Amino acid sequence: MKTIVTIIALCLCALCGAQAQSLRDNYRFEASLDLPTDDGRFAGIIVQGFVDDDDSPAFECVHELVEWAEPDEMTESRLHTYLDINFDGHNDLVIYLGFNAMGRVAEYYAAYVWNPQGHVYEEVEGYDGLANPEPNPDSQTITSIERTNINEITTRTYAWNGGKLELVKEKKEKIYDEEE
Repeated sequence: MKTIVTIIALCLCALCGAQAQSLRDNYRFEASLDLPTDDGRFAGIIVQGFVDDDDSPAFECVHELVEWAEPDEMTESRLHTYLDINFDGHNDLVIYLGFNAMGRVAEYYAAYVWNPQGHVYEEVEGYDGLANPEPNPDSQTITSIERTNINEITTRTYAWNGGKLELVKEKKEKIYDEEE
């Protein structure tokens, strides 16, 4: 009897997992630039998530671009991409927010990961503040490298903890010797 109950429980778990995956697979995203300003530049990007073939968005978020964006650099293929940033084996949504330069170009992104309990994609808090985020599947970390002042580059490493990114290592390096 115990074996039968265990098998039924495992089947139900597999069924729920398959249903959650099915819900995840039914999502599609669109990203577009907001209306241009008088000088033809854009200040924001609009992200919409759709479920199945429904034309009404399940959610909509507006992200402010890091720097004013020129129309020719914000192509449709550049606006959003799919990448597994939380290392669960499924692609997440990554939104390009532009770049700034302080002696070193820093690109910024917003990101959405799947919440299996709520069956929705949720924005990753703080991801938009990571300069040049680079997911590392082998170590299951995300590395951010930025020039933090005229003579310093900071490398920060983040790991997932309870569905949130947590800083686990920070290293500051001088660009020039103090004597130069």
